[in-house]
Amino acid sequence: MQKRIRTAILLALVLSPLFALAAPARHRTKAPVVYTNRRYGLRFNLPPSWKGYSIEKSEWMSLMADQHNTPEHVDLLLLSIRHPLWTEEHPREDIPIMIFTRRQWSKVVQSRLVVSPAPFPPSEIGRNERYVFAAPPRFFYDLLDGYEEVLKILQGRPVRTFRPAGALRHVQQGPTAS
Repeated sequence: MQKRIRTAILLALVLSPLFALAAPARHRTKAPVVYTNRRYGLRFNLPPSWKGYSIEKSEWMSLMADQHNTPEHVDLLLLSIRHPLWTEEHPREDIPIMIFTRRQWSKVVQSRLVVSPAPFPPSEIGRNERYVFAAPPRFFYDLLDGYEEVLKILQGRPVRTFRPAGALRHVQQGPTAS
């Protein structure tokens, strides 16, 4: 009996590496795709299917009321992360990111800077010491292919922010020795 047990153990030790090689590989998760914009201090995590994305940049102008309700032209920026399968013949939903300075965002919240005809403001998706990032209201109402995926990506809180390039920390200087 002991001889059988020893033989079984020995056989298991000899054959186990072979079974391990023949076993199917475990499902490996792909590393996420990350869009990083150092100028604005933005990092946006994307699913692996977005590998090969492109960035579309558009500038537009809006009106902001100053403290005397005098309209002032304001230049604004919209970055769109475009899915790699997007084509002219078959467009897909982009991930739009409106970029505001903190001052501009304050005016948006106060309804003094109008950025959309929607009756509600853009949705904030992140901020750093200089900028606020937001998704435009109703951006997905065109119902392009992939809009559900874009909404799911945004619900996953994909934005990470950091100090933008060129942003200097305020350094308090003491009196200089003479």
